[in-house]
Amino acid sequence: MNQWDDPSMGEKPTRDLYEVLGVSRDATDSEIKRAFHNIARANHPDKRASNTAGDDSIMIEANHAYTVLSNPEQRAIYDEGGDEGLDVQNQLASLTMDQMLLSILMRETGEKMCFLCILALVVIECVVIPLLITLQLDGSLGWSWFGVTTPMWIPLGLSAPVFLCAPCAFSKDYASKTPQEQAVAKAQCLGCVVVGTMVGCFAASVWMACYKADGGETVSWSYMQCTIPLLILEGITALGYLQLLVQWSQEQF
Repeated sequence: MNQWDDPSMGEKPTRDLYEVLGVSRDATDSEIKRAFHNIARANHPDKRASNTAGDDSIMIEANHAYTVLSNPEQRAIYDEGGDEGLDVQNQLASLTMDQMLLSILMRETGEKMCFLCILALVVIECVVIPLLITLQLDGSLGWSWFGVTTPMWIPLGLSAPVFLCAPCAFSKDYASKTPQEQAVAKAQCLGCVVVGTMVGCFAASVWMACYKADGGETVSWSYMQCTIPLLILEGITALGYLQLLVQWSQEQF
């Protein structure tokens, strides 16, 4: 792959991407594609043998502009936040676990302590709940299944207001934020919605299973039906991965 086929290997254009392709901001996908092909015919090094006036820099600019504007999601981000919005999206997409941990460790002492407390709580949950379940199955405990899973319900109940209120806090004064801050706020709100949905589906399945185990024959649903929220979550996750695969295929081909 060379610099004309991969815009990341060349300088990004400083001009407006619509101006680079010579189209209006409300141009259709076919108009954008046609404009790019016209520029490519005149400037791509593999197709300009008879055109000595072709310019490599124009081809690099056009290729980057087409890569962004032909992708509906990236085009929407560019229309709202410009190049800054795209940069933020790329930074969030390339964020690794090591970078996230380093970012947390570089924060204020109070924020680090909060993160460590949450991490310790998760570790305790992973140890205590399986232990209680094992004792319940062995008959060593006479608790209800809701009692056995109490260590899980307490943090879920405490975190519910966070998932409900966090998007409102992130989107506060949204109109007065810079494009970069708006992109970050959108990512934070989306993260809260995604995590909240995942936790909600998991909690729904566990609640149905506990209710079934405590209620016995008086409960109408089966244990298989208890997994429906988890199956819905897995289906949504699969669709998300499929969408990413389709986008990747469009960018490559």
